[in-house]
Amino acid sequence: MQTDKTTVIKYLPQVFIVILTVVLGTVLILLFNGLSLDQVCIATSSWNDEAGYFNQVAALVDWNLPRGYFGYSEQTAIYGRLGAWAPPLIYPFALVGKIFGWTYMTPIYFNLSVWIVAFVIFTIVVRPSVKQQMLAGIAWIGYECTLRYIFSCTPESLVGALFMLLVVFIYAYKRDGKDKWLVFADVVLFILVIMRGYYASFSLILIYLAYKGKGKMKGAIVQAIVLLAGIGAFVWLNAYMASPFIINTYNTDWITNPIILIKRLGKGFLESLTYIVEGIRLESMRGVWYLLFFLILLYRFIKSIKEKSMYQFLIFLSEAAIVAANWLIYSPKEGARQVMTIIAIELVFIALTETKKIIVIGLILCSFALTWLSQDSFYSKIPPKDTAQVAIIENAKAMLEDAMVNTDVPWDNTVLVSLSTYHSDLYAIPSYMGQNACLDDYIMENIDNLKSKYMIVMVDEPIDVFMQDQGYEIYRSYGQANVYLLR
Repeated sequence: MQTDKTTVIKYLPQVFIVILTVVLGTVLILLFNGLSLDQVCIATSSWNDEAGYFNQVAALVDWNLPRGYFGYSEQTAIYGRLGAWAPPLIYPFALVGKIFGWTYMTPIYFNLSVWIVAFVIFTIVVRPSVKQQMLAGIAWIGYECTLRYIFSCTPESLVGALFMLLVVFIYAYKRDGKDKWLVFADVVLFILVIMRGYYASFSLILIYLAYKGKGKMKGAIVQAIVLLAGIGAFVWLNAYMASPFIINTYNTDWITNPIILIKRLGKGFLESLTYIVEGIRLESMRGVWYLLFFLILLYRFIKSIKEKSMYQFLIFLSEAAIVAANWLIYSPKEGARQVMTIIAIELVFIALTETKKIIVIGLILCSFALTWLSQDSFYSKIPPKDTAQVAIIENAKAMLEDAMVNTDVPWDNTVLVSLSTYHSDLYAIPSYMGQNACLDDYIMENIDNLKSKYMIVMVDEPIDVFMQDQGYEIYRSYGQANVYLLR
């Protein structure tokens, strides 16, 4: 039997190939968008939630803990001052920022690096043949969504890479039964669960494999304990260390009412079919995600029947549970993105393990056509760097650092942000200021009782007119933003 060291040395050429695969995919999506790396900038992204994530990490990098409150509608976490992005999702970025510095390019390099690390571990642990590795690499590149999210300040690449490691370690444990792979899988699953609780469904696979292995019932009980620990940590972290979202996005009425549960699942399925029709027309990336995900579910279900495999059925069940949970707790619209990373890793492992190449080629071609050719530019296209806007941000940041006093009073270090504000302008907020987003109605209804000291709104929006009608003078102005001093 090969030692781990011998295995690593043997697969060094393939490790080099897999690194080139990730780099090649990154280069291809840049070329497809007509961009070079220096023409990409997080600060001028088209996704409005990235500014809050970026600024929250900047606060941790520069001050260890935010000096103002991040969150929504001036609600705060019970412990700390973080926003709705739970600590496990934000601290890896903050650690990297502490070591290498936090710039507009840091999230991109971080995302690229985690995929490289995941693929290197995949190569060393799974030990694919060159042919298998090439197919797996083509499957990963063919799914454009994964490449698009490398150029973002969101945790999708991190979650996707961790999910790949989970599947790698499950694969290795099933292959040779070594306990170390089960331990590694437990660690990765625990991290995934405290990041996004619905990954707990994959514990079903580990419980089953542990029971079938040397540990029998004892092994299954250990896995159940890991599951409960992960769920408990997830609930505690989100209840106490993350601020509530801007509106109540969680549906819980189905828990005690089976009729509502059935109706919501049915509604979720029917609405997802509507998205699928749009996806086939290349109009909706949500539809593409649902279509590919359902195809994969069908593949796993059929495989479980043909092979009479409980292992395959539990993969099907674990993945079906995730989409069902998102339909029940959120909505089909919000739930679509949550299956995106699962699709990416499934495509890689189907390419690795499926012997009928017609299935592999069919899935790869379907994935390629639907994602690379999609006209849903919001999810598929990388916007070019707006150098003029970046200059506005940098100049405004210097101006706001002079205008916004850094104090030891958290609410004095908090900026209330109207959701109508142009998100790119928010990158100018100094790192010692917390960023608290809200609907305009909240501001209008609570104008005399707002806790934050400053507020940013978009020029000439109704909320801007409202503030001036209330007698507030513009404190500072830049880009498309007006800043108000509330007290």
